[in-house]
This record gives sequence, structure tokens and C-alpha cells, in this order.
Amino acid sequence: KEDVDQLKKTSPNFHLDKIQAPLLIVHGRRDYNVRIEQAETLMNALDEKNIPYEVLIKKEEGHGFRLEENRVELYTVMEKFFEKNLSKPSLRND
Repeated sequence: KEDVDQLKKTSPNFHLDKIQAPLLIVHGRRDYNVRIEQAETLMNALDEKNIPYEVLIKKEEGHGFRLEENRVELYTVMEKFFEKNLSKPSLRND
């Protein structure tokens, strides 16, 4: 019961109505803590709600990017995402 309650508190899948800006989803296919299916479920839900997002999935990474070239790519993607999205007004007015 506590695990389910915690999941509902922390999972974006249960709070889609509160999302007011584009999301950046970053995932490693070898992540055994948070399975790739969870990221895919989130992307499907975002698509259904027309909530914009960008995604970076690396097949050789797990829970956290360890390979230097992937970290450099991640930081580059993050920088561009922030430049593009941080100065924009929110998607919703509620």
C-alpha cells in the first residue's frame, strides 16, 4: 500500500494535468531500476494529452549515464532544451 501511494505521489503519469511546460525525458535502456516501459508509458500519455516533450534514450546506459560521450550528448541536449523552453510562457493558464 505504501509503495503504491509513493508511486502515485512521485510518478508524472499520475499528475499529467499539472504539467505546464514541455518535458525532457532521459532514459537508459539498461536501467533496471526504472524500466524503459515506464518512459514509454509516459510518452504515450503525453501524446494523448498533446503535452510536448523531447526524449533522449541511450541503449547502452542504465540508471544514470556513465559513458563520457553519452554524458556530453545529454548535457548538450539539456542545454538546448533549457534554452528553447525556459523563457517561454507556460502551456496552460490554470
